[in-house]
Amino acid sequence: MGMDDGHVCENGIKTVLAALQKARTEHNLQGKPRIVALSSTGVSDFGRDVPLLFVPLYHVGLKVPHKDKKAMENSLIKSEEEWTIVRPSLFVDGAKDGSKREIRAGKEDPIQGAVESTAVGYTISREDVGRWIFENVIEGEKAGEWLRRMATITY
Repeated sequence: MGMDDGHVCENGIKTVLAALQKARTEHNLQGKPRIVALSSTGVSDFGRDVPLLFVPLYHVGLKVPHKDKKAMENSLIKSEEEWTIVRPSLFVDGAKDGSKREIRAGKEDPIQGAVESTAVGYTISREDVGRWIFENVIEGEKAGEWLRRMATITY
């Protein structure tokens, strides 16, 4: 699998972080918006978060995009911003009938170097990723639990 730009995620988050810093220094803006970044399973520093069957694909076939995702994650972790990194498993199309599947979530704390919970799975729909982010990171009662954490989400 090839990529035209092997640094798109890394450069994108660096641009966002620089823009926030510039807005604060040049325009005296305050506050810290929550940054929600989409990464990928297969890049955890704390253990395997993909099924064994996917390991060759993830570590050989997706080496370049995963290096880019990891660089993006590291930029966020080193920043003073408020962030949540979401690592969905392999994307699939959602159910045509609108039914909802149970979503499992694993949680990592990269600041403390700890795995709080794990979730290993094969797939998740794009729609369910968006719904999970909204319900758990943006609007949910437990949104604060995901501050400066990484979420691995899957069916």
